Amino acid sequence: MEPETIIIRPTALDEMVRASYESKDKEIICELFGKQENPMNWIIESVHPYQFAKRSKRKISVNELFVERASISSCNEVIGDFHLHPLNVGGSYNEYDINFLEENPNMITIIAGLKTAKKESYHKNPFLISSVIHKRKGLIYRLDLKGYYKNGRIRSALMKISK
Repeated sequence: MEPETIIIRPTALDEMVRASYESKDKEIICELFGKQENPMNWIIESVHPYQFAKRSKRKISVNELFVERASISSCNEVIGDFHLHPLNVGGSYNEYDINFLEENPNMITIIAGLKTAKKESYHKNPFLISSVIHKRKGLIYRLDLKGYYKNGRIRSALMKISK
């Protein structure tokens, strides 16, 4: 039996990396659009950040424009959320993530942790996708993405990038 897997299209990964870098010092929240191929495999086609969310280092608050925009349908279904824990805070799930998955048992959440790095490095962990962002003057950021779903309890999914 195949393990639970989240497959990210390259364009969607690029959207996650860009949104994370643009908002590196604050939380960011995005909707994941795509499809669920079978009960435990998800394909992420695109990612859309919410501009109407009020962000801080530790919290995201939403207003009526956020709720209104979330109700707009698109060609793909919403299959979960993606959010960044700010620079050097870490990428583990927290109470918000647990509540999201408990309230939305068929959805996934992808959590990103952004860190400064001294050299370019990537994880070989199949439950993690790493991306590196180079800045001027030799500064390097590493973005680690981890996906979660709920099946009785919160579990990590295998992470893959499609060709």
